[in-house]
Amino acid sequence: MIHWEHKKLYWKNRGWLVLLLFAAVELTILTLTLNTLARNTQPSLQQGMDNLYAQFGGELTEEKAQLIEKRQDEIAQAEKIYNETLGKQLSGEIPFITFQNISKKVLPLLQESIAYREFYANYQYALQDTDHRHLIDTRGWQVLNSGGNLDLVLIFTCVILAALACGSDMQKNCAQMIRPTRYGILSLLGGKLLLGAEAGLLPGLLLQGIYGILTATAYPLPDAPMQSFWMYTDSPLNLSLWQGFWVSGLIRILGLMLLGITTVSLVYIWENVVTGSFLSVAIAILPYFAGNQEMPYLDWPVLTGMLQGNVYLTGGAESNRTVGSLMLSLMMYLLILGVLVVVSCLKYRGTYPFGFRRKAR
Repeated sequence: MIHWEHKKLYWKNRGWLVLLLFAAVELTILTLTLNTLARNTQPSLQQGMDNLYAQFGGELTEEKAQLIEKRQDEIAQAEKIYNETLGKQLSGEIPFITFQNISKKVLPLLQESIAYREFYANYQYALQDTDHRHLIDTRGWQVLNSGGNLDLVLIFTCVILAALACGSDMQKNCAQMIRPTRYGILSLLGGKLLLGAEAGLLPGLLLQGIYGILTATAYPLPDAPMQSFWMYTDSPLNLSLWQGFWVSGLIRILGLMLLGITTVSLVYIWENVVTGSFLSVAIAILPYFAGNQEMPYLDWPVLTGMLQGNVYLTGGAESNRTVGSLMLSLMMYLLILGVLVVVSCLKYRGTYPFGFRRKAR
């Protein structure tokens, strides 16, 4: 039964094409993001940053801190000498050839100053907590961690796949045909619910693989404590950045699987694919647009926080962005989802609670 449902979803209903289009769109978006990031970084600045992180990056030791401060003093002194010499040359106190000779001596440090200014800001951030923050280039992590934004393409793909799993059966009224067979109504609906969970699992795994491989190829991503990246400054979790990336991905995948099951349940409750799909999308995204920067919906029984993935890992003393809030929201939503599944099963069988039967049309 499940084998036939898979075949019907991915081949007869073109589910494979939905996944292919989803992968193409996500690859395009990620490629454009990486290209924009590369265009906004001058080659000289890129090379300077790479050299600095290769020399001083990683765990911040006292020896590295002393060398970084020394280099900062040298650059500041070079800028001072250049500015003073330029002023004297403009005022006519020294000839141009003298200004040129002095400038050549400090030119290497001046060329490094732009890259060093950005590097030094990251150094000061890491210096505040050397036990939990490493000095790393975070540009690649800015792509992997989008600040808790919702991926609407991912959400729509999940809902579309879940709707395809039950759309054709509803049009042909398969429930009445399956009722007298050995499979039974609950067997069919159980398979649909499993396909709904799979509709969230496959796009979630696909997206996680695309982001992990393509971003790691474009930027070297060193492994370091989560707190090395500014988004996780207040996180109480003892995880590395790569571990945090996969944990947040698992949270998102769990949210997508629950979204797929919710879509199937709502479709059968309303007996309408469009209405059920629309309600499912609304449940997923409306809290995000209705909330504010404090994200109060993270304590609500909704999927929005889980679909954002990393937002529950950021932490904070007076914040709801914690694993505890995730567990509370998840348990409340599972209770609501359980009710939806029971109602969809009863309605699919043609009965209502307490033994009442649905009127025949």
